[in-house]
Parts: sequence; structure tokens; C-alpha cells
Amino acid sequence: MNRELFQQAKELFEAGNFSGAVQKFRTLYDNDKHNAELAYYLGLTLLKQDQYDQALKFLEQAQKMNDSDYRIYEALGEAYGMKAQRAGSVKGALTMPKVKKSFLKAIELNSEALSAREGLFMFYLFVPGVAGGDEKKAESLIAEIKALNEARGYLARGVFERKKKNETQANEAFLKAAENGQDDADVQMKAGHFFLNNNQTEKALELFERYIALKPNDAAGYSAKGQALLQKDDAAGAVKLFDRALQQNSAYFPARFQRAKALHRMNRTLEAESDLKEIIRRHPKSPQAMQAKQLLIEFKG
Repeated sequence: MNRELFQQAKELFEAGNFSGAVQKFRTLYDNDKHNAELAYYLGLTLLKQDQYDQALKFLEQAQKMNDSDYRIYEALGEAYGMKAQRAGSVKGALTMPKVKKSFLKAIELNSEALSAREGLFMFYLFVPGVAGGDEKKAESLIAEIKALNEARGYLARGVFERKKKNETQANEAFLKAAENGQDDADVQMKAGHFFLNNNQTEKALELFERYIALKPNDAAGYSAKGQALLQKDDAAGAVKLFDRALQQNSAYFPARFQRAKALHRMNRTLEAESDLKEIIRRHPKSPQAMQAKQLLIEFKG
């Protein structure tokens, strides 16, 4: 394997440039199709682009080649979960057992598998009881997550309390997550979106700024901050941030989608429609394309 190209691909992946990373991982994989590590990274990168069917193809290949890597099972659990969410109630129910089985297998292989516990927590919390959901099991996992990572434990507690509609407790937990996980970009992003969704825009902006400081080359941070500015009715400032996000990664769907909203608010309708059409062109069969088509209808209505 070309180690230099592999390192370049991993760096692009860590920076959130998944379209650039997937090209390099695919080149490496095409020259070494029996390499489980390459199949895993290619599947994981496709998963980050919401291409879960393609992701599963490579992750399942990786699992067949290496049945002892807990990371593969963590990614499989996430991919099966995404597939189940978008497959409809009947087909989704058939996929659900694979979600749980994958996360449990990851924990069996590595007792400190944090992402697997987080995935299993989400499974138990949000899946209906008839399909294996169990709120008591979800709550019991919070302590296990917190023992491995305090900030992520508070994050799980926040998600749990929000699901129970205990807004005060949820708010407190997300605040603790953000303060205890100041070096964890993912915690800052998730907590930031909680505050954004609860119209606590200034707090959301603070956390998105932390994310950008931690990951200055990741489009997601600039896009999230742009959403917060749009919430403050600063459409012009938001567009600048969405532009910055797309400079980092032109294929980053959320920035283009949100920029369309901001441009439309500024009466720059043709530019807004152009963004939506570009999403449809790039992701013709994806959920993103469906969202873009719906927004186009709203703009023209």
C-alpha cells in the first residue's frame, strides 16, 4: 500500500473533506482490494457522506476480511442504523437487529469501545420497544459512557433528558458537556446544535467558534456558525460563512443547502435556486436531493 497516499487520505478525512478523502481511499482500494483497512476507511468515508448503501458494501467486505476489528462493527452499526431510518417502517424493522448486534459485537471486541456504547444508547433510546428499544437500558448506558469520557456522558444525559422533554435538565447536561469537552470538536458541535435548536443563539455561536478553533479546515464548523447567524437574521454574514465552508469542501451539502435559504432571504433567488440544483446534480438519488427539490418547490410557490 502507498503509505504516503494513505496518510494524505486520512488527513483529508480528519479535516472533514470527505469527497477528497474518498477519491484517494478508492484509488488505494482499487489497487489492493484484499486490504481490510482500506475497505474500512472507504466505507467509513462514504458513510460520512450519507451514502450508506455503498458504505455497507465496503464495511461488510472489511468485516469478512477482519472479524476482530471493533471499529468495523462500530461503523457497521451506524450504517445499518442510517439504512433502517430511511428504509420505512417495515424494511427498517428488518435491519434494526443488525444495528444492535454490530454495536454489541464492537463492545465484545473492545470493552472500552466508546462510539459503540453511544450508538447502542441511541438505539435503546429511540427505537420502539417492539423493535428492541428500552429506555431503562439507554439510561444505564449513560454511566458507562461517562466512565469512559465525562463530556460524552453529559452529552448522552442531555439527549436522554431532551427525549423525555425535561428541558431544564437537558440544558444543564449540554452545558456540562460543552465545558468538560472543550477539546472535543464533536461534543462542541452537538451541544452547539442543541442550543441552536433551542434558540440560544449566542451560546451556539460560542460553541461553533470552539469547533472551528479545533478543526479550522472542516467545512462543518463554518456551516454551523452560518446557521446561527441566519437565526439572528444576519443573512449576509451567514452567506460569507457558507462560502467559507464550500471553499473548504465544495461537496458539503449542508452549507450549500443553508446558503440557498440565506440567498433566498436576501432576494437573490436565482443564486439560491442554482445552489439547490447543484445539490440535486451532485446527489441525484440521495435524501439531500429530495430536500433540495422540496425547497425549490417552496421557493417557486
